[in-house]
Amino acid sequence: MNLDQRKKELIKEIKRTKEFIEFQNSKVNIERYKDLKSEIESLQKKRFELFSTNKPKKEKEYLALEIDKQFKSLSKIPEVKKLIKAEKEFHNFMFKLYKDINHSLDLELK
Repeated sequence: MNLDQRKKELIKEIKRTKEFIEFQNSKVNIERYKDLKSEIESLQKKRFELFSTNKPKKEKEYLALEIDKQFKSLSKIPEVKKLIKAEKEFHNFMFKLYKDINHSLDLELK
């Protein structure tokens, strides 16, 4: 099996995980609330743009806190709370996966 096939298989396996399924279901659930979905997407876009800019660190931290406050306000809504939790768990899962892969490769380089 070549590397591209293995990547496809890994992606397929990731899609079967509890973390991915819960994140996907939470996103589908939010789809039913168009205004809420738009607000969440706007905040996510602001967060992404913030970390993609060359603004000073202090300004980024301040703006990040403002975005977090807005997310916290939205998280009082049960559907949003579930989405945020599922997103965090999925990102933690992916971070651990990446970390494990990186660690295994580092061991081979020693």
